[in-house]
Amino acid sequence: MTEIESAGKNYPVKYGMAALSEFLDSEGLALSDMENIGKNMSLTRALKLVYFGLKHGARKAGKDFAFTLDDIGDLCDDDPELLQKCMTVFSDSMPKTDTGNKQAPAKRAGAKR
Repeated sequence: MTEIESAGKNYPVKYGMAALSEFLDSEGLALSDMENIGKNMSLTRALKLVYFGLKHGARKAGKDFAFTLDDIGDLCDDDPELLQKCMTVFSDSMPKTDTGNKQAPAKRAGAKR
């Protein structure tokens, strides 16, 4: 879980399995759609992603969460960087694939060829 500051307040943000599951279900998306989630993302979809990150961040932190999607839009109006802050947390939460390391795997002790 990460805390972000927005308009003088700190908000916990969490993009774990619960947040992602609820977001995907709300958008009618499959897990396989996550690979391209950022391509041509609508503003509504982006606000939903922020909403579920804040909702599940509050849940994990044991804090109340009484925001609506419209409230999230208002928060973004008050802090234009909030959307980008949450998207950065989202991006950092996704598993990284190491495409730059093309070395052969190390041999295990006692492994036969």
